[in-house]
Amino acid sequence: MGRIVLDARMAFYSPGGIGRYIRGLISGFEAAGLRVTVARARKDRTLPGPALLTPPHHPLDPWVIGLELMRFRPALVHSPDFIPPWTGRFRRVITVHDLAYLRWPEILTPDAARYYRQIFRAVKVADRIIAVSNRTAADLVEVAGADPQKIRVVYEAATPDFRPLDRAVVEGWLRRAGLGPGYLLFVGTIEPRKGLVTLARAYQILLDRHGEQVPPLVIVGGRGWLWEPSVEALESIRPGSKVQWLGPAAPEELVYLYNGAAALVLPSLYEGFGLVVVEAMACGVPVVCSDGGALPEIAGEAALVFPVGDAGALAHALARGLFDRDLARQLARAGRVRAAGFSWVEAARRTYKIYEEVLTG
Repeated sequence: MGRIVLDARMAFYSPGGIGRYIRGLISGFEAAGLRVTVARARKDRTLPGPALLTPPHHPLDPWVIGLELMRFRPALVHSPDFIPPWTGRFRRVITVHDLAYLRWPEILTPDAARYYRQIFRAVKVADRIIAVSNRTAADLVEVAGADPQKIRVVYEAATPDFRPLDRAVVEGWLRRAGLGPGYLLFVGTIEPRKGLVTLARAYQILLDRHGEQVPPLVIVGGRGWLWEPSVEALESIRPGSKVQWLGPAAPEELVYLYNGAAALVLPSLYEGFGLVVVEAMACGVPVVCSDGGALPEIAGEAALVFPVGDAGALAHALARGLFDRDLARQLARAGRVRAAGFSWVEAARRTYKIYEEVLTG
């Protein structure tokens, strides 16, 4: 069938989001016994396979990377960061994670907007387009003009590492990290799309109504573009001691952070999938999320869902999730069942079938 190359450079440059997608897919290929050549970033010592010199997101990347990949003589190249090589005699598969940047162009810097506008060319060049949800698939047709015949939906998943852990072990880890159990947890890049201004308003409402009963809000994630309004809103919360900033966390740290939380909150304007929702559910943590993008599709009936941007509704949902213990236990049970329905092995098998479809069709 010919060599299949997975461009895995973003696993090094973006440890969250796309990086976790790449690593999950690789683990699925390995578990399913499927052979794919993993082409990694030059500095990445954590993945197998040959190294690529070209850095991702460079203005010349789509032109140069095709020439560099030709030394592998690939029959097909899979680009998980949605922009395929413009040059090279091989077939192309891309993964599109979300199209928030087309729905809300104001959330991007000018440089980012120029980069992401390449989606219009990418969907024409690609032989197949993997969408990580039905919502993303619909957006590809509606706002990117993609041919629906090219699109295939393949869900993401939590890796097996995300699971309930022994409480004493979790509390020991939290003590070393300077945390106590039972906090409200946000995980994600600090940028406008994540809805942190709405979260700040909702959390202040919660504090005003319930005072000392409200647990701390722990923010896990690095600063993205246009981060300033989100940080300003969170730092305006009083008392400020209720907000704790941890910065980015590795997956092996996240499993402890999920397990120590009373609830995960994800107030995003839009998510193409919402991997942190599935990871938290897999750890048995109640989830409160917005109805932005694919979140209702992914969370199903196993989360408390509120309308995007509605701080009052979010505050009400948080109060239910935090203070109604029976509801919290019900959400935790339903979440674990829901998360078990997503599998990286199944995602890898479905992805490989797409490769076969392209190469033999």
